[in-house]
Amino acid sequence: MTKSYAADAPVKNQAEDRFRRWPFAKRIAETVVARPDPSSIVVGIYGAWGEGKTSVLNFIESELLSHESVVCVRFNPWRFKDETTLLLNYFGTLADALGRTISSKKEKIGKWFQEYGTLLAPLSLSFFGMGFSPGQATAEAGKILSSIDLEELRKRIEELLVEEKKRIVVLMDDIDRLDKNEIHAIFRLVKLSADFSYTAYILAFDDYMVSAALQERYATGVEESGQSFLEKIVQVPLRLPPADQISLRQFCFEGVDEAIKISEVSQTEEQVQSFVRYFVDGIENRLKTPRMCKRYANALTFALPILAGEVNSVDLMLMEGIRIFYPSLYTFIRRNRELFAGTLSDFAFDRTKEKESAVQAIDQAIGQFQNDDATNIRELLKTLFPRLSGLYGNVHYGTDWDKTWAEEQRVASKEYFDRYFSYAIPEGDVPDREIENLLETCKGGDIEATVVKMKDLLTSRNAEKVIKKLRYREKGLNPFISRTLGEAVALSGETFPHPEVLFSFMTPFSQASILIAQLAKNILQEDRLKYAEKLLSIAVPLPFAVECLRWFRTGEEKDDSEKLFTSAVEDKLGKLVAGRIASIAKESTIYMEYGGDAPLILWAWSHWDCKQATEAHVRQALEAEPETVTELLRTYIPTAWGMESGLPIKGDFKREQYDSLSTTLDPDIVYDSIERLYGKQFLDTFDPATIDGKSFEEKVSLQFLQVHRHVKTELTEDTKDTVESQNHLKEENTSEKSQQ
Repeated sequence: MTKSYAADAPVKNQAEDRFRRWPFAKRIAETVVARPDPSSIVVGIYGAWGEGKTSVLNFIESELLSHESVVCVRFNPWRFKDETTLLLNYFGTLADALGRTISSKKEKIGKWFQEYGTLLAPLSLSFFGMGFSPGQATAEAGKILSSIDLEELRKRIEELLVEEKKRIVVLMDDIDRLDKNEIHAIFRLVKLSADFSYTAYILAFDDYMVSAALQERYATGVEESGQSFLEKIVQVPLRLPPADQISLRQFCFEGVDEAIKISEVSQTEEQVQSFVRYFVDGIENRLKTPRMCKRYANALTFALPILAGEVNSVDLMLMEGIRIFYPSLYTFIRRNRELFAGTLSDFAFDRTKEKESAVQAIDQAIGQFQNDDATNIRELLKTLFPRLSGLYGNVHYGTDWDKTWAEEQRVASKEYFDRYFSYAIPEGDVPDREIENLLETCKGGDIEATVVKMKDLLTSRNAEKVIKKLRYREKGLNPFISRTLGEAVALSGETFPHPEVLFSFMTPFSQASILIAQLAKNILQEDRLKYAEKLLSIAVPLPFAVECLRWFRTGEEKDDSEKLFTSAVEDKLGKLVAGRIASIAKESTIYMEYGGDAPLILWAWSHWDCKQATEAHVRQALEAEPETVTELLRTYIPTAWGMESGLPIKGDFKREQYDSLSTTLDPDIVYDSIERLYGKQFLDTFDPATIDGKSFEEKVSLQFLQVHRHVKTELTEDTKDTVESQNHLKEENTSEKSQQ
């Protein structure tokens, strides 16, 4: 759809008058026309930019054109680059207007005004010190018109106006948009030419800007000298009546409605009411001119289509309101993401100083506005960023709210905050529309198409976002979509990053498997087992299938009524995965093929199939290649990160790793392999004090050996204590029988 921005164009006729300016304009026109005094008059219409001055001039012109006794001249000072050109063209414009009105004397009128302007230009430059001396100016005038002076020309023109019963009304606009030198030139023109009888000037401008420009040029050390100079030129200053607030609001909301229609953003009645309430309470106080309404509508016409479906539309409309009406505050918010979308306010006690500093920073940003504005905008910010309530009071939002705000695409969410300021999806993020497209594909039930769609969507950088956004929607999906999506995720397991981190369940790899398990809750109880069996059969790679199995199980401590599956069904699913592991083990060595995932894979095989088969697989591999024992031990060692370098490094093999290995394998299998690799004499004679100087391979083997021997010693002592306890018990029994 073609974007239609609100043109910042003034209106021209009474039917378009939205702010009751027509009566004001009509009175001015009628007063000028009915004025009996033939002397010249200068009327000033004062108003800020965008307040409607041009529209009022249009209304005045429309009314003046209905009077035959008036020659209405619209002069635009923007078109001329210097004062000489300005003067010549000004009088040329007057000549042309009078010539059209008094056609019988058109040639004579044109000649007189041309001569007047030509003579006046160099004299005005001389008079105002613009580079001509009086002698040069006189010489220039003599060359052009030696026999007629300015006064004679002026009298001829006035006599013609009296004879024809005409009054010239000159309308000038946009004076306040000129640079300072050009403003000076315009008022010199008015001062030089405003002594024509039967002539009126109606000038529209921002008097504060113009007086400031005049003061800089004509300052005399007296404060407000620019305003005083202006008062000498403008005899009738009129302040443009302000637009009433109700009309401005209606005009603004019409623009908002149009922007919403163009962007094709759908809003519920509740959303509409929320926007209206928060806009009126927080922003409307800054709505002063029709132009501001149009600027806001145009901002929404730009922002809404770009971010449609990617952010909360109400929040976006309010944030755009802050951008247009409170630009400095908008910049402050954009630069302080952690302050507005962070969790600082959640800490009620241990970060008091930081909270006080945050409140001070926000209040300073708001403090530049007037009292009402400051109060209104503070309340609006609390609405947009609920956690600010924790800074200003005792209302606190826990981490659960992060998920809620993300689901609602709120600006308060860290995941969505940046979108409101960049008008784009940040790198590493994923458009919500793409997630919706993926779910739409799921509706068709085409697994292959869904897998293609998912793999096209996924990258190593955005996988976490993709899974997180799917998880936000997981509870609301119907059984059919849940089944299709689950299968597509299972077949895409290799695309989910699987880094070694402290909290492994937060990786995209684990979160994807959790998503698969959670989707099972949407499927009817009688179909759930079939879904799980299908998923565990097709999930790739093998570690992903094992990870899915892990999350299908809901804990030994819960009874069957609280589980996704009963304990018996969990065992059935475990055996299915163990069967897949056994098949793969025939072709490759598990611990060499799957690295850090090997311990869980080997445990699943051992737990649900056969521990002897698992041990036989490892023993056979170690006998064939004893040096790979280091790789087996490496899979059990967690990754750590260097304090200075930040690079990943392998830690030490400790008792914790030994116990984990022991749940799957007989540790003697590993010991025997190390002994074959290094020799019995080396193991019997090594000095533990020198272990840090060894290579990683030797070091990890010797660390295993140390733990292994310690465990053996513990077992020996435990066995000895058990035997002694049993012997002691026998002695006590024998003694009791003897006494009997």
